[in-house]
Amino acid sequence: MKIGSVLKSRFFLTGVFLVIIYIIFLMLFFLFFVKPVENMQHYNDKIYAAADTVIFDFRKLDTLFQKISLYQKQNHKKVNKVVIGKNVAKIRHLADLLELNIKALNKTIHNNKSLQKFFKPLSNKINRYWNNIAEPIISTYLNNYKKISRKMFADYLVINLEKYTPYFQPFANKAMITSVRETKTAEYRTMVIFIGINVLFILIILTFLYFLVNDRTKLKEQKELFNTISKNLTSGIILYNAGKILFSNTKADEILGYSEGELQKVSVFDIADASYHDQIKKTINEGLRENKNKSKPVSYIIKCLKKDGTNVWLNFQAATTCYKGKFTRFASFSDVTDSKMLEDKLKDLEAVFLTSAITIEDLTESMFSSLKGFIKINRLSFANIKDNNVVANVAFSDAKNIMLEAGFSQPLSEVSLKNLKKNDIRIINDIEKVLELHPASKSTRLIYKEGMRSSLTFPIYNNDELKGFLFLNSFDKNAFNIKDIEKLKYLSKFIITSYEKTLLVSTLIKGIILGFAKIVEEKDEGTMNHIFRVSSYSKAIAKELSKNKKFSIDGKYIADIYSQASLHDIGKISIPDSILLKKGKLTPEEFEIMKKHTIIGYEILDNINKTTKWKRGFFEVGKFIAKYHQEKWDGSGYPEGLAGDKIPLCARITSVADVFDALTSERPYKKAFDFDESYNIIIESSGQHFDPNIVSAFVNIKNEIKSIYYRYANN
Repeated sequence: MKIGSVLKSRFFLTGVFLVIIYIIFLMLFFLFFVKPVENMQHYNDKIYAAADTVIFDFRKLDTLFQKISLYQKQNHKKVNKVVIGKNVAKIRHLADLLELNIKALNKTIHNNKSLQKFFKPLSNKINRYWNNIAEPIISTYLNNYKKISRKMFADYLVINLEKYTPYFQPFANKAMITSVRETKTAEYRTMVIFIGINVLFILIILTFLYFLVNDRTKLKEQKELFNTISKNLTSGIILYNAGKILFSNTKADEILGYSEGELQKVSVFDIADASYHDQIKKTINEGLRENKNKSKPVSYIIKCLKKDGTNVWLNFQAATTCYKGKFTRFASFSDVTDSKMLEDKLKDLEAVFLTSAITIEDLTESMFSSLKGFIKINRLSFANIKDNNVVANVAFSDAKNIMLEAGFSQPLSEVSLKNLKKNDIRIINDIEKVLELHPASKSTRLIYKEGMRSSLTFPIYNNDELKGFLFLNSFDKNAFNIKDIEKLKYLSKFIITSYEKTLLVSTLIKGIILGFAKIVEEKDEGTMNHIFRVSSYSKAIAKELSKNKKFSIDGKYIADIYSQASLHDIGKISIPDSILLKKGKLTPEEFEIMKKHTIIGYEILDNINKTTKWKRGFFEVGKFIAKYHQEKWDGSGYPEGLAGDKIPLCARITSVADVFDALTSERPYKKAFDFDESYNIIIESSGQHFDPNIVSAFVNIKNEIKSIYYRYANN
């Protein structure tokens, strides 16, 4: 670790702070605890020495007076004045010295207030004795020793000195002992305080060291954890200051194509596309102006450059943080190149769907073919809500046989779809398990038989009104995930718009078709039931024929035949009533005019397609039905005399349906044949009038044909 880093370390600074605090403590402790105790010891010794000096002086004075008294007793008749004079001089000197020592004792006691309570009584006694007894007597003696009875005075003084001097010593000793005891107590108290504070400081140091080691351990663990997380994150992480990259994790290096440590040699402006530099500068400046504790993360998607120069789209989440004592930008990012490209493609799809889809069948087909590249689907279909029933529309599927067909209906109250709210998307990962739990569900059973094993359902709402559902299915279990939901949510707006538009257009066009057909039928003295029968026969035949691998028939084709087979005779609208309603046989000339209805019908529908300029003509199937439904398999039909496979498949199918309905219907020029007789005529015409494959399919669905026959009977 570098010295600079150590000096900036908060642990080092905390340690220095604690050392300074300890030094200050030692200084204050010495000043307020050790120094007063030392002063007590010093003054204690000084006071005791001063008191001892005073007592010693009193003893010397006592000794001197005893000598004088003894001398006077022994020589009371004749006293040597010289001797007396010397003793008087000694007494005067000793008295002066004693007075000075008493003053020194008083001053010493006065200077140390902590010891006054111990030595003040001794000082008071000495002062009273000196001032009231010893000093006046000594002064009197010194001033009058020649006049008064020396012996008598000397005896009196000796008696007083003997009385008081021995008393001072034990009193001084007692004061000294008490003072020493107090000084020792102060020493012990100071020592205890010192030891206690040192123990406390040691505990603080140990606590600091504990937290230091613990923090270091945690820091190490956090660093290891951060390194582990940053290396295993699915998102890239960078720290940058003033644009310079200070840190990058493994994923960031991987996303941008750099080796470890190389990103620290470049700036964010080197990896960002030039068109986004101003945006990055703006976010950096705004982030640094904010309080770091209130810094809000910002999110943006920008185009960046990898090390090899290729473009990559990154979704950034950036915020301001503090790194090594500096305000720094922290950014996590993920590669959204695929999502960005998908978004662009979905926008293209949106434009295609909104401009090309005419009917629900068109929208279903367009979405099925387009979404297969983005979502793992094998089936797509819509369902409408009609009279509180869920009604299936045409499905487009990779399955060989579509089991859940258009028109399948269930009450909304009986299905779980009723629980889907607006913006809800339901995923079923295992249809087999759902079927085990709900064996009575017909729709689930049909979807399962079709080979589907998972599903995704998207409810379609107009404001708050449920209009229908979009169903996506897959052959595989667990085929759908959260990403698929996000894709659908992105597409939801235009799915709903397209659905509503195509539903409206389909309704309008089907109304137009029925209107045209009704006009023709009324002109031809027919009934609307003829339209329903021909359409239903054609749909049933086409559906059965779709099982034959020779033909490429899907749900859209079947739906087109079903909706447009009724327009097969639309050209008759231009045929004169005298020919169209003639009860007898037509003349060759009249028949030639009648044959023109096929060409006229084709031109009417083709002109509608060209006028609307739809990318995919709505009547593309209907116009070929109108033109070629009178052609025969052997080439003997009209208008072009086409034969075999050259006749469009939709026209061959409708031809069987139209002729069968004509045989079973009464016309102005003939009576109706019964069902079985008409059926046999169709079979006998196989290979001549009709395509044998279509006749075979017609034979296979006899019961269904009979059901339609009775359902739409004219009576």
